[in-house]
Amino acid sequence: MSFVIDGNPDGARLTCSSSIEPSLRKSRFWDEKITPGLMLRLVDLTIEAPGWMKVEQSGINISCMHHGNFASSYFRRGDADARGESLRIFSLEGRHHQLVTFTRPTRHRVIQIWLEPEKLSDLASDLDESPDELLQTFHRSCHVQHRFSVANHPLPMAVGRLTASLLEGRQSGFLRRLSLYGQSLEILAQTYDLLAGRAPQQAVTSNDVSVALTAAEMMRMEYAGQVKLPDIARRNGISEDSLLKAFRHHYGVTPSEYLTSIRMAAAEDLLQSMDLPVSEIGRRAGYSNPTAFSRAFRRHFGHSPSEHGRV
Repeated sequence: MSFVIDGNPDGARLTCSSSIEPSLRKSRFWDEKITPGLMLRLVDLTIEAPGWMKVEQSGINISCMHHGNFASSYFRRGDADARGESLRIFSLEGRHHQLVTFTRPTRHRVIQIWLEPEKLSDLASDLDESPDELLQTFHRSCHVQHRFSVANHPLPMAVGRLTASLLEGRQSGFLRRLSLYGQSLEILAQTYDLLAGRAPQQAVTSNDVSVALTAAEMMRMEYAGQVKLPDIARRNGISEDSLLKAFRHHYGVTPSEYLTSIRMAAAEDLLQSMDLPVSEIGRRAGYSNPTAFSRAFRRHFGHSPSEHGRV
């Protein structure tokens, strides 16, 4: 099965196995040109059966995965596998096909910023960086001894929020492109700081980092229940202060803010996929009090649950 990706400036095609073809027809996969050499790509799929898809890729790609589990490769090896939330940066010389394999049903949501290498150099002045150093930093993060290797990182919450906000613009035409340009530049700057080792590196031990990642997985698994952060810290053998420090280091937010983001993502999925009362949506997202759910939803999205999808 083969589809032309909606909005793709080059008319790129997406090829897939027949097992996931029905899922792709009900999902979103489109590209949006921001300026020459700079593009936003959204992949938002609900995969209902195991299968694979293949898509042509080129240039420099900042890929922020918000949901999903898949194995992926460019050169016949698993060089771009991902689980849960992740920030992946890859740089390709020429055009290559990425093969993504889904071994089980999953929600797959990825928001990408794509750049031509020449465009990255052009943006250096806006970032107040050396063009050569900017380009070399991205290439070094993705190539080891001249062989392609994808760089996987935990998805910093600040970058996750920025990429999610790319889909929320209400402008159109020139104003839309201008807004996307500014947001993409901020994502690029934060990603560059991460790759250049300029992200804050307060005293966080490797054990604290490991526990923070485990705690984050616990929250993703248990968000619908009465999650208590002191219990999460205790079950992982770490103090609340250490958990807070590690979360801020890795995700740029507190554990409470991280939990809220998970619940809001779950609520958004339920609102889009099921016709349920708002109170039931809130309960399934982890809020026993409908008022507290509506208040948290409005703070997060800027509008009420009942308005979601109409604004």
